[in-house]
Amino acid sequence: MAVAFNFFGERERTGLEERAIYAVEERFDEHSETVLAAIDYLGRIGATEAIPVLREVAESEERRFLTNTIRALGRIGGAASGRVADDMAEYLVEFYEDRDLDSGPQREIILALGTNGSAAAVEFLSAIADNSESGQFLRIASLESLSQIGNPRGLDAVLASVSAGEPHVRAAAVQALGPFSGSAVDAAILDAFRDSHERTRIAAAHASRDRRLVAAVPYLRFRATRDESQAVREHSIRALGAIDNSESMQVIEELFIERRNSARVRTTSGDAYAKQPGPVSGHVYRGNGRGKAQKPDRPVQQLFRDSKQDNGPQYGTNYPSPYGGKGYNRKILCLGNRRKQQPCKSGRRNQGSYRGQQSGACAKGNANA
Repeated sequence: MAVAFNFFGERERTGLEERAIYAVEERFDEHSETVLAAIDYLGRIGATEAIPVLREVAESEERRFLTNTIRALGRIGGAASGRVADDMAEYLVEFYEDRDLDSGPQREIILALGTNGSAAAVEFLSAIADNSESGQFLRIASLESLSQIGNPRGLDAVLASVSAGEPHVRAAAVQALGPFSGSAVDAAILDAFRDSHERTRIAAAHASRDRRLVAAVPYLRFRATRDESQAVREHSIRALGAIDNSESMQVIEELFIERRNSARVRTTSGDAYAKQPGPVSGHVYRGNGRGKAQKPDRPVQQLFRDSKQDNGPQYGTNYPSPYGGKGYNRKILCLGNRRKQQPCKSGRRNQGSYRGQQSGACAKGNANA
């Protein structure tokens, strides 16, 4: 039965509510896996009729079921919203305060309040986020929930946590700023780009991406080109792609064309460029049945032409070129013989095994590009 609950729960399909509630009520006679699957199922479909039995399980504090039950109650409240969500938030806060729980169940209650989404929990969550004695794991969970709720009354606690002593708390606070607005929020995100910890700088890139913060483009440009952390560079490139204005796309083009950049940076740049809406993205170079490739729109065509002039990524002679010409009906972006680190040579590609085809010679280019 656990398989059925999991199958229906993943697809959020109703129909098994009565059987799931029965499994929870008779949990002492059922396999633990079945009961856990039933609890998760009830939460995923937002079954408000299951609230009484789930509260009964939570109040029994059976350790094997407690975490899943708290999570399910948060989901049900979030699906119902309105008065049900407010009542659920009050119940979870009271459950937290009246019991001597371990940090694990405490964290689950905090996250469940975020899933529940009721503004009734903002004051409680703000108090935890703003208290350095709460511990960084509970503070991080509180910041995440405040961000999910997105109520302006929680903004002061998030801004205060941006200057916390623990770098992980600072990073969580910066990332939690995404749904909020205002000049103070923008200033906090931009200031986080100067943080000494890489997680905080990554969080600043995330927040800039979520808000499509145009003012962050110069900061993202600097981090995408000069940051010592590879992860920060990649997240900054993705944020530039999400902002999607002329300045940010120019940075992405330059990063893709510059052959001295690492393969990961160039791949991330190309991916961010190709995902943009409109005439820039969505093109697959298909053959027309006679060995010729269709021409893409001008922006992508120009990008690959510039890359070719700079000895960047090339198209093999036996494969479609962005500007037409002979080739097979497959597209390949050739970086040369990377395995041997030798320049590409003109002529046909190797006709041997699949491995040989991937590492063989191709059109003019530089393997070190």
